[in-house]
Amino acid sequence: MNDDTYEIIESNAEELRQQMQERFQELSGREISKYSPEGLIFASVAYLIAMREENYNDNLKQNYLKYARDNRLDLLGDRYGDRGLRLDEQYAKATFRFHIISPKQKKIVIPKGSLIRYNELYFETNEEYSIAENTLYIDGIATCKTAGTIGNNIPIGHINTMVDLYPYFSKVENITISNGGTDLEEDEDYRERLRLVPDSFSVAGSEGAYIFWTLSTSPEIIDVTVKSPNPCEVDIYALTKDGVPTQEMKNQILKVVNSDEIRPLTDKVTVKSPDIINYNVEFDYYINKDNEISINSIKAKVQAAVNEYIEWQKNKLGRDIIPDELIKRLKLAGVKRTVITSPVYKKLEPHQFAKCNASVVINYLGVEDIWY
Repeated sequence: MNDDTYEIIESNAEELRQQMQERFQELSGREISKYSPEGLIFASVAYLIAMREENYNDNLKQNYLKYARDNRLDLLGDRYGDRGLRLDEQYAKATFRFHIISPKQKKIVIPKGSLIRYNELYFETNEEYSIAENTLYIDGIATCKTAGTIGNNIPIGHINTMVDLYPYFSKVENITISNGGTDLEEDEDYRERLRLVPDSFSVAGSEGAYIFWTLSTSPEIIDVTVKSPNPCEVDIYALTKDGVPTQEMKNQILKVVNSDEIRPLTDKVTVKSPDIINYNVEFDYYINKDNEISINSIKAKVQAAVNEYIEWQKNKLGRDIIPDELIKRLKLAGVKRTVITSPVYKKLEPHQFAKCNASVVINYLGVEDIWY
C-alpha cells in the first residue's frame, strides 16, 4: 500500500466545537456561550465527528503490522498462507497408568477414547492400550477434551476417576503433571512471530527461520535462542510460559524443525532447556509521611509490583537481573525509598533466564518526611 494514499486526520473535538461556534457567530452576527443551546449542539456534533475521525484513523493504522489487532491482524497473517495463521488453542495431555486387580492370562484392552474425569474436565485416551498377560498395568497418554490452559498443571495422581470402566479395573491415575494446553495466540505474540515470517522462507538454516518455526510450534513458547557451537550443529533453547519446556514440548519442536522443508540436510539440531538463574527478592521500603493514610493501598500495590517484576524477569531469555527495574516499579507503587538486599545485578547469557526462588521478603519500615 502506498503511504500517500491515506492521511491521518487530526481529531480534536474541542477545536471542532470552537470552529463551529466561531463560524455560527460570524454568520448570525450574535455571540453565544458554549453552554447555550446552540453551543451544546455544536459540542455534541463535534464529539461525534471527532469519534468518527478517530475510528477512521484507527482503521487506517491497522493496515500496518505495528497497529493491527484481532481480525485485522489475522488478515495481515493471511498474506503468508498457512505459516502466517494465528496459533490455535491446544489441548493438555498427561501420561496415565491403568491398573487391573490382578494379573490375567490374557490381554486386557483399554479402548481408544476411554474417558477419565477430573472435576469438570475429561481426558480421553489417545489410542487403544493393552495390559499384557501376567502384568498389572499399562501406561498410556490421554488428552483433555477442553482446549486451553485449564487442563494444565493438574498434580500427579489427581486425575483418577475412570468413567469408561474396562474389565478387571482396579484404579487409574496420571503419573505426569498435565501440560501442553494453550490458549489462542495473543496479539502481541502473534505480531512478533509475523515479523519473522520472511526469515521462515529461508531453507539455509538461518537463525530467524529456526526461531520462527520453534515459536510456531506452540503458543506456550514465548522466546527462543539459537546457537551454533560448531559447524553444522544447531542448539535451540526454548522458553515457555512455565519456564523450562517439558520433554514432550522439546520432542514436538524437534519434529517441526526437522522437517525436510525447514532443516538443511547437513544441520544436526538439538532442542535444549534454557539454564535457570535463581535469585531472591528482599528489600525494605519507606513511604512519604503524607501518604500514611493510604498505607494499605500502597502495600497492595507494592506486592503487585513485585509480582509483575518477577514475571517480567522470567519471560525473556538473556534478560539481565536488573534491580533498578524493581526500584522503578516500586516508585510507581507509591514507595518513597527502597533499600534492596536482593536481587543484585547479574548479566545473563542468551540461553539463560532469571527465576525468583520462593523466598520473597518485603519489609515495610514506616514513613519519612518528604524531601524537597
